[in-house]
Amino acid sequence: MNTDVNTARRTSGLVGLQKYGMLLMGIFLVILAGGRFVTPSAAFLAPVFLLRYTRNTSVKTGLVLLYVLLFLSLLVRMHDYLAVARPMNLILIAGLTVLELLPFVADRMLREYLPTFLRPLVLPTVFVVLGILFSPLMPFGTMGEKAYTQIGNGELMQLLSVTGTHGVTFVILWFAATMASFWDSGFVWQRNRTQLMPLALCLMIILVAGGFRIIFDENESPTVRIGGVVVDKAPLRQSLQIAGVDQQAVDAAHATHFKALVSTTERMVSAGAVIVSWAEASATINKSREEEFTTTAAEVAKRNSIYLVSTLAVMEEAENNEANSKLDKPIENKPIENRPIENRPIENKPIENKLVVFGPNGENLGQYIKARSLWNENNVEGDGVPLIIDTPHGKLAFTVGFDMDFPALLRQAGNADIVIAPAADWRTLAPHHSLMSTYRGVENGLAVFRPTYNGLSLASDSHGRILARTDHFRSDAESFIADVPSKGVDTFYTRAGDWFAWLSVLLLLVLFLVAFLTARKRQKREMQGGGEPTDPDEVRDRSRITAIQWREAERDNNLHRNNQIKSQLNKKPVK
Repeated sequence: MNTDVNTARRTSGLVGLQKYGMLLMGIFLVILAGGRFVTPSAAFLAPVFLLRYTRNTSVKTGLVLLYVLLFLSLLVRMHDYLAVARPMNLILIAGLTVLELLPFVADRMLREYLPTFLRPLVLPTVFVVLGILFSPLMPFGTMGEKAYTQIGNGELMQLLSVTGTHGVTFVILWFAATMASFWDSGFVWQRNRTQLMPLALCLMIILVAGGFRIIFDENESPTVRIGGVVVDKAPLRQSLQIAGVDQQAVDAAHATHFKALVSTTERMVSAGAVIVSWAEASATINKSREEEFTTTAAEVAKRNSIYLVSTLAVMEEAENNEANSKLDKPIENKPIENRPIENRPIENKPIENKLVVFGPNGENLGQYIKARSLWNENNVEGDGVPLIIDTPHGKLAFTVGFDMDFPALLRQAGNADIVIAPAADWRTLAPHHSLMSTYRGVENGLAVFRPTYNGLSLASDSHGRILARTDHFRSDAESFIADVPSKGVDTFYTRAGDWFAWLSVLLLLVLFLVAFLTARKRQKREMQGGGEPTDPDEVRDRSRITAIQWREAERDNNLHRNNQIKSQLNKKPVK
């Protein structure tokens, strides 16, 4: 298309304050849709307003302004949300802003060269492709994906069992792009029926099928009672501060804390729990004392005839006792770069953040070392393969903390029935981080049990329904218990993996190819004499632009004529 037509298209929809009003409303909704603030409806509406802005603004100045505002919105959304220190957090947010901006750039550049029914697919496809390419490289995995804004939307969440998070993200942005086009056309059905009908049909199928899955795919397997132990570390911190460099006092403080873990474990057994899991890094020990710890934990499991999931942070011996006295400080009083506390290295020596599982006879059934850590954490990284144990209560899988934010990692658990994932969060990350773990349960058809220090402990079933929860910021409870289904369900996602995401990669290549061929065709026609377009979409667009230009010209003429009449009436009569 020629420059005049492009200019007319950009300015025909929104002008002046309307355009910037759309931008500000979109940014406001973006803030509500992610990070510390999660409003499900805002995730659907925010891209609508941003698209109304980007489609009616210049590429250079308009998108630069959008980048700046998205960057500022991420500063608000991610403030104290991720344990990354400055300047790394600013670099990270700058990169994330680029990833948020690129889909809007692609929509702005490609849509005019695509058939009408393909135009709304650009935005969701680019979002999904960027997600599958970059999420595995991020230390926090899929955290921040649009799909997590729909926690609690049970019908839509069932799509996870087929497509994973990428399908939910696609639906959200497909809806937004289609509604933005509908709004651009003045809500004229005839111009948008090829976009609206496929969306309406897919949404109906997804929501109806999701509802049927919740109602009729009921898991009627026997349940197993699992207890979670989340002992407060404040008494340990106080004791360590008092102990200072006195090694005997330090040892006594850790022994007292261990007794609290054991006594809470035995209370869970008294309540009927046959599996007990501690929260992430409940015990912190030096490497030289690891064998002593495992022997004692095995005795606890054997004495109570339970499966005990003990969690510990193992570190190399510090060269002075003062380092030990600084081991556990309150998260609220610590610089953010030192969170979470169980992963803070002593004297830059790596920490082994892991869990060890003991059987009812006291046997050591295996261990799992945390595989994914934040950039500033000095952890020994595990192999990323979940520990799996067959028990009379179902097949159990085990991970730790942030590893649950990597869908591909847990998918290796195959046909497990329950995943036990001890974790440790902080105030600004909870409770959303715990609720995200329910997505892994829906994807893989298994129950999730997540005892969480400094956060929300929860248990959910294979459909994402919450079975039990305890917010440890609102309660003094140091334990929670849940009856969890002992048998999982089969899902397509477990077998096929990220098939939908890779299909989106193929779709994006097709969209680029179609846009390229259309642009070449138009350029060739204009070079040969600028004949009239034959493509129905282009004919309709040009006729719409011509009509808009004619109305604007007539309005200007009427305004000029009225001004002339007023000026003549205001002239004084000549005597």
